[in-house]
Order: sequence, then C-alpha cells, then structure tokens
Amino acid sequence: MGLFYSGRVVEFLWLVLMFISVYYYLRKVEKDEPLPRIRTLPATKAIEEGVGRSLEMGKPVHFSMGSDGAYLTGSAMSTTIASLALLRYTTRLCARYGPR
Repeated sequence: MGLFYSGRVVEFLWLVLMFISVYYYLRKVEKDEPLPRIRTLPATKAIEEGVGRSLEMGKPVHFSMGSDGAYLTGSAMSTTIASLALLRYTTRLCARYGPR
C-alpha cells in the first residue's frame, strides 16, 4: 500500500495549498498584521432586523429550518447544519436584546 494513489494528485495539491494558506495566516496573526476583511452577509443583517422588529412589536421570534425540517441524512444534511448555525446566531441575538 503506497502513500500516493493514482488519480489523487489533484486532491494532494489542494491539501498542500490549504496547509500553506493556514500556515501563512497563522504567521500573520502572530505578527499582528491586519487580516483581510470578510463582508457580512445581507441575510444576517435581515435576521438582526427581524429580531429588533419583534422586540419593538412585543412579538415572539419564530425560526424555521425550511420546508424539509431537520433531517441529518441525505441531501438535506448540509442545509440542516447551516440552519443550525443560523439558529445559534438568532438565539444569541435574542439573548442579547431580550425579545420573547
């Protein structure tokens, strides 16, 4: 059993590229150099506005994971995990602002 398999060269090159980029940015952090800015998504701004609006109106906040529900199998798994991250963001906003 060899270290390299035929047809896996591209995957190996991507892995090396990822290691180099992680190493590069870790060095930048250690030297206190500025990192590139990542823009905020408009959807996260909309969540913040929705939580603020529910606070103003005195209404509870409702979060839906979509029409598929919460399945951790098949093709819906990635969207379920992404929606759980958004649920975490929403609950932290609710805890900070205090709507019902």
